[in-house]
Amino acid sequence: MSAAEGAEIDRYIDEAIAAGKGWTDEERKAYLAGIDDETHPFFADVDKVDPVMLEAFRQLTYEDETDESLAEHFK
Repeated sequence: MSAAEGAEIDRYIDEAIAAGKGWTDEERKAYLAGIDDETHPFFADVDKVDPVMLEAFRQLTYEDETDESLAEHFK
């Protein structure tokens, strides 16, 4: 991402927040309180994550990679 693209995203986020979009402090706190570090896919051990969710994250990770670039990376 270029610096200009990053600045554009920051501007968009700032405008959205100023317009009242996004979570309130109470909504954010409720969401964070509900995160279970044992089962949330970002924090859990691989063997505790739903296999469908795990595969979805794997595909997101490598979606723009070619077989050749992955082979070179893991060589």
